[in-house]
Amino acid sequence: MIIVMNKIRILKYIGIATLAVVATACAPTIVQKTENRNTPQSYQGTTDTVNTAKIKWNVFFKDTSLTQLITTALSNNQEFNIVLQDIVNKVEKHFGICVAGKLIAFV
Repeated sequence: MIIVMNKIRILKYIGIATLAVVATACAPTIVQKTENRNTPQSYQGTTDTVNTAKIKWNVFFKDTSLTQLITTALSNNQEFNIVLQDIVNKVEKHFGICVAGKLIAFV
């Protein structure tokens, strides 16, 4: 009988503690942020209009070691060479001209 009474008392205390925790717990508030839709006219005050996509890679990179490595990588790239040969074959077939020498000079 005493054991049952102690279990009931313990369960009451656990229930009261649980209610106290639940009552004092609060959900975090959601902060609404508005995005900045204004874009600057220039990046960090520069007004450079040069498009790097129009510059050839071997002119863009000044380091001779780097350009030699890129040239070697392009000439040894099997997938690139297959696609390049496919382009050459299609251009030659479509236009009836030999362009292989010009495209290989591209690499």
